[in-house]
Amino acid sequence: MSDDQRTPGGTARVNSERFDTELAAVWYAANYYYQASYLRKREYTGVVFQDGEKFGITVRGDGTSSHAYPTADVPHGTIPMAIWHTHLPASMSGEYPALNQIYKLVLEALTGEILEHSFSDDDRETWARWTRKFGRPIPVYLVTAHIIKRCTGPKPQQDKMWVKDPPSRMQNIKGLP
Repeated sequence: MSDDQRTPGGTARVNSERFDTELAAVWYAANYYYQASYLRKREYTGVVFQDGEKFGITVRGDGTSSHAYPTADVPHGTIPMAIWHTHLPASMSGEYPALNQIYKLVLEALTGEILEHSFSDDDRETWARWTRKFGRPIPVYLVTAHIIKRCTGPKPQQDKMWVKDPPSRMQNIKGLP
């Protein structure tokens, strides 16, 4: 596996692995990049692209789903299919981690929802913007240590979620979303 190749615009690194499905590519991104995202306390994002019959991923360590650019973040001759990004524990993310932690507790107490498992307004706007641009749905995937969630529409009822084990080197870390 290598991340040496850059996208044509130089905006992201291209992972050399290829996968049979879009979800398999995202699952790999979740397991391979979540630990680095967690340790750097920065969200990672990238694009899932189709390369012939296989799927690949790009990666950048600079923020939310809105930082992925399906037109610039893919290698020549491939087709952008989806966007993926990590969500960190509320106590680690954003400019005001203590405020995020309070919001997390209130949200969970009132609705039962887990903040790190929720798509932000920015995530849903990213889905809408790229779906309009390409004239077809461009799913946005959210990944944490324990879940992969796909946004394929404007309403939360349209989301799909898969539960997964945390990355192997993170098995014993407490408090992972």
